[in-house]
Amino acid sequence: MPILIIIILFIFGCKKKDISESCQEPSQNIAGVWKGSWKLPPDPPYNSQTGQICSQINQNGNLLSGKLYDMDNSSQFFDSVDIKGTICGSSLKLQTDTMTFIIKVVAKFNGSVINDSSYGTFRIYSDNNYESQDGTWWMKKDTANACK
Repeated sequence: MPILIIIILFIFGCKKKDISESCQEPSQNIAGVWKGSWKLPPDPPYNSQTGQICSQINQNGNLLSGKLYDMDNSSQFFDSVDIKGTICGSSLKLQTDTMTFIIKVVAKFNGSVINDSSYGTFRIYSDNNYESQDGTWWMKKDTANACK
């Protein structure tokens, strides 16, 4: 019987920490519209790819959500997709929801935010084991109310 109690306490005591609890630093408020660009290096059989993006970000503590838009018809990967992520201090992590074309595709962004500018790297992953090389992105906070 005592072993059963210990096991139960261990199971409930190891509850997964909520993402918002894991950040010990004050996070910047980045809610709003951000406009910028992205670039992927040449990745045979594809040439180097670039484009203009806009994101509408909502923030609740250090949890982020919103939409990512392709502003110049340069990529179907960033065409009105949902994004989610976290900010801890100035460190930013975003991920697109799964986009399904013929295969499932996800883009993961890592970077930093300093005042009204953000920048970093990203990769595109698919369920057929494709992983892009590191691309780069940057965005600047905009005064617009919406991306489109």
